[in-house]
Amino acid sequence: MRNIVLLLLTFTVFGCNENPENFIQYIGGYWEIDEVRMPDGTLKDYGYNDTIDFFELKAGESGSRTKLRPNLDGTFSTNGDSEALEAVIENENLYLICKTPFDQWREKVVKASREVLVIENEQKIVYSYKKYQPLDLD
Repeated sequence: MRNIVLLLLTFTVFGCNENPENFIQYIGGYWEIDEVRMPDGTLKDYGYNDTIDFFELKAGESGSRTKLRPNLDGTFSTNGDSEALEAVIENENLYLICKTPFDQWREKVVKASREVLVIENEQKIVYSYKKYQPLDLD
């Protein structure tokens, strides 16, 4: 009985660890911030966003993140600003190296799936995204 419990415990501990390489396939696309958790634990929920983030990662794990404003006709507007991204795995974690002409920083991808993207920045602020769903005005 002791061996079975030990085996189940081992499976649970190692089975819950997600391979960060698998996260890369889910990052690309249109994402809307759902909530932000500050380092002190306070939580800000977003009921409505007037901007969304468009992540694009190419085969070589490089790409960009662009802020977009959805239009009522289903198109998007942008001010043209975007940041370069590079996906890097370090210490069994996936990081996005973000670059603009003025700055560079990195963000840890905590979770990525078809419906959820969770990113923690260097200030320990955690951004939880949900897949963007266009407004249905019909």
